[in-house]
Amino acid sequence: ISRYEKGIEMSEYIVTTKILGIGLSLVLLLIGVMNFISTMVVNVNTRRHELAILESIGMTRKQVKKVLLYEGLFYWGISFSLVITVGTGLYALLYFAFKQVVSYAVFTYPLFPLILIATIILAVCLYVPISTYKTEIKDILIHRITAVFISDKLQMFGINIFHTLCHFCNRDAFTTSNEKRYFI
Repeated sequence: ISRYEKGIEMSEYIVTTKILGIGLSLVLLLIGVMNFISTMVVNVNTRRHELAILESIGMTRKQVKKVLLYEGLFYWGISFSLVITVGTGLYALLYFAFKQVVSYAVFTYPLFPLILIATIILAVCLYVPISTYKTEIKDILIHRITAVFISDKLQMFGINIFHTLCHFCNRDAFTTSNEKRYFI
């Protein structure tokens, strides 16, 4: 094998490695973004009573949105600082391990992809809390406070709303014609 053919073969390996690395990175990014979205949705949903109480004592919706924006910015700051410190350290360690196997490897820091991904994640971290809050505030304030209060009290006493309705309604509606079994 000539040097030229070996160079072409190595360039094909490098392209394949880059494609696999980018694909794996995108999958991990997607998992991280979905995890963040899920966390923020649950966070806003569990705090809707608290947010409604804050609105009832004078906090405006604009101020609540500002608090949620700062929270999203805080999460982005933590994740970005971890990427800059821990991620860069791992990247350097992987480079030195790879350099032992492949002597022609050159260390280049992926600054442009890092800035691009950081911008996308920042947009997600700022958009998700606000959009989740907007879907939660469609009801008027008193309905949001009482709905959460009633739901919490019913759960505290172990009352299942469906179960309660079944006892107050006609029980035959919840049975089959062949057997008298309740679907509760």
